[in-house]
Amino acid sequence: MSDMQTRRYQPHLDLLRIFAAFCVILLHVLSPLLTSTPDFGTRTWNVANMLNEITRIGVPLFLMLTGCLLLPAASTKDFGKFYRRRLSRVLIPFLIWNLIYYIYNRTQNGLPVFDRAFFDQLINNGSEYHLWYVYTLIGIYLILPFLARMLESCTDSQILWLLVLTTFPTTLRPFLNITTPVYIYLFNPLLEGYLGYVILGHYLNRIPKTRLTAAAIPVCGIGGFAMGVCFNYFRSAPDALDFTFNGGYTLNHYLLATAAFLFARYLPLPQSGWFARILQKLSALTYTVYLAHVLVLAQLYKYLPMPTPAWRIAVYPFVCFALCMLLAFVLALIKDGIARVLPRRKAKTKE
Repeated sequence: MSDMQTRRYQPHLDLLRIFAAFCVILLHVLSPLLTSTPDFGTRTWNVANMLNEITRIGVPLFLMLTGCLLLPAASTKDFGKFYRRRLSRVLIPFLIWNLIYYIYNRTQNGLPVFDRAFFDQLINNGSEYHLWYVYTLIGIYLILPFLARMLESCTDSQILWLLVLTTFPTTLRPFLNITTPVYIYLFNPLLEGYLGYVILGHYLNRIPKTRLTAAAIPVCGIGGFAMGVCFNYFRSAPDALDFTFNGGYTLNHYLLATAAFLFARYLPLPQSGWFARILQKLSALTYTVYLAHVLVLAQLYKYLPMPTPAWRIAVYPFVCFALCMLLAFVLALIKDGIARVLPRRKAKTKE
């Protein structure tokens, strides 16, 4: 792709980011029901199992978008500048929200707020379960400039081959070992499984739209969806649920994420006008939505109880998404207000 193509606004990327944020929220609403053995096989559990397969592509889509936007070598040419800009955008909100969750959880459990547990959690996976993603993202950011140099001189077919090498030990080999009588052991992971989504996003966004890519949408979508739903159901029993195919690297999620990404590319979205502006503004808020949604969900469970699991699935994701977007919008306004005031104060001091 040319630099002009890389810089051109691509509304489908913003749409995918918004969709990914909603998927993560819906996933966390579904999880308690899906993992409840007494509910296995009920109508509500089956609906949750089907929705679960779609929501599992939230994080993969986030990582694919990272590959789309940051893997062109020009964006990572200056290592120091890239690390300062990207890591500061991720780390500062993460540290603030990590502290918020730590204080909230400690006060809710009647534990002292100030002790070394905060730092123990900080160097592990954070003060809340969903913060693991930020640690993964930081690692991916650290390796991106090197990966960009590697891919810069690769053809599309070479990038596809690298993707196969990346996903074989963590995605393809486990699938074959589960579904075939032959156990395959060739080599351990060369690159961590989530990095495959970054490479996949870069690859899918640079290849041209053809009949083959159009045909891949229903094939990958239906195949990945059916694979995940059927394996979750037929490998489980009322006394033992098996969610092997809920893993982040599993083949069904690669297929579904591919279908969602390609489908969004084919949507006739305007590149300017009011709709594009709304997409851009909502997309810019999704990181805060991701960080805040677990706390907002906890308040909904506490103050807005639903009579049945079906009602929780129908109500909580949409209310949580709307409240998180509102919260993110308010915080963005406060941040912008502070940013506008600070330079003026510095100017007055110099005078």
